[in-house]
Amino acid sequence: MKEAYTTSQVPIGEVDSIDQLATPQSTHGGRGNKRWLAHVHHPLRAVGYYFALVYVFIVFSQLHQLITMAVGIDTHILIIVGAPMVLIVLGSGGLRRTLQWSAAKYWIGYSLWMVLALPFSSWRGASLSLTWNWLRVEVLILFVIGGCVMTWSEMKRLMTVLAWAAVVDVVAGRVFSNQILGRLEMTGTTMSDPNDFAAQLILVLPFLLLVVVSVSQLIVIRIVAAGVLLYGIYLILLSGSRGALIAVGIAILFILWSLRLRQKILAASIVILLVFAAHIVVPQRILERFATTFRAPDSTERDPDAAANESEQSRRYLLKQSILTTLSHPLFGVGAGQFENYEGRTAREANQHGYWHQTHNSFTEVSSEIGVPALLFFLAAIVATFRMLNSVYRATRKHAPTRETQQIRATAFCLLISLVGFCTAIFFLSLAYRFYLPALTGVTIALYRVVEQKWSPPGRTGKNLRVTP
Repeated sequence: MKEAYTTSQVPIGEVDSIDQLATPQSTHGGRGNKRWLAHVHHPLRAVGYYFALVYVFIVFSQLHQLITMAVGIDTHILIIVGAPMVLIVLGSGGLRRTLQWSAAKYWIGYSLWMVLALPFSSWRGASLSLTWNWLRVEVLILFVIGGCVMTWSEMKRLMTVLAWAAVVDVVAGRVFSNQILGRLEMTGTTMSDPNDFAAQLILVLPFLLLVVVSVSQLIVIRIVAAGVLLYGIYLILLSGSRGALIAVGIAILFILWSLRLRQKILAASIVILLVFAAHIVVPQRILERFATTFRAPDSTERDPDAAANESEQSRRYLLKQSILTTLSHPLFGVGAGQFENYEGRTAREANQHGYWHQTHNSFTEVSSEIGVPALLFFLAAIVATFRMLNSVYRATRKHAPTRETQQIRATAFCLLISLVGFCTAIFFLSLAYRFYLPALTGVTIALYRVVEQKWSPPGRTGKNLRVTP
């Protein structure tokens, strides 16, 4: 079914924001651009799109690791799908399409600086292994999504795949999790740490929220999605992650701040009900652990969960040491993945007790291990991604409230929630070398490109109209 649009009356030379693009009404808008159509109908690109859906589902659901846990055999499905995916992205021009956007260029800058920092690593072999894994696996998903998803129908299908990946994550949290000291954890996967598992849920649950609020979905599907979403939140609480608790709180505040008054009241009412329900269903030990988040760290003797306070004190120490390491090695750091070894060895040389742990802060993880320039690229990529999403969200408010416009708006908003919540969570975790943020950038580029192409004046490409975030 063809979409119809009317171009805006803004003079071409004055179009400098997506907010100024056309209102969806009649005629064909910017979809007539031959170059864009050539990209859409490129045979490799079309094949690559379906490979991309499979690849995204595997990565976000951690399916390859879950299968290995279940059957005890490494199926290598990520490599089987990923190897041809690289060739397809390169052969179909996906790399070039993705690099038209500033956010993607910042991730390239981050990757290059990681490579430049290798000779200065305190353990070059280990840093080389981590850097190679980042280049061949983690950052690849940026180009898989950003280079292969081109149309609104493809974007909607991608969001459906991400929602199904969220379902798998939640189900896996029910089926494969264990209770360690009263906390939920996923032994045997990269989400084995309770805090990491909670962060992944914070990343993916907004994709289920998109299904819940989508008026185009059957009511039964929306109810089921709401149930899985609520259970996912419950699993986040069972993880006992105080950083995740703060991230959920920040995400809720962001939602309330962004919504209109009537929506704020409804959302606030739901939050209040969930808070009361949490006090009933969440184990007392977990609630006591959460209470230490707001308690003075010197109250260990009176604290029924002394381990929680000890953990908090160690995190404060590691944060301080990571900042000091950044100041002493500001340009190239001590090596990717090497802060824990550097901190432990330095403490031992000073006849002190070292913690031999990661920074537990992704931002100081970057600055202390691969330098301040890498941190600037890291932050720039996040800010650029946020600005692109926010630009799409604001633009939809200025267009007629059609069902499609509402879907685009809801998609941008749920991605914003995912980005804000996850970036808060990683302030307490070491996840700077994982796929999460590049993947969000890839989804954002795809959405922004689709919206720009839909609402642009005839003959104008997204590249010309793009706001450089």
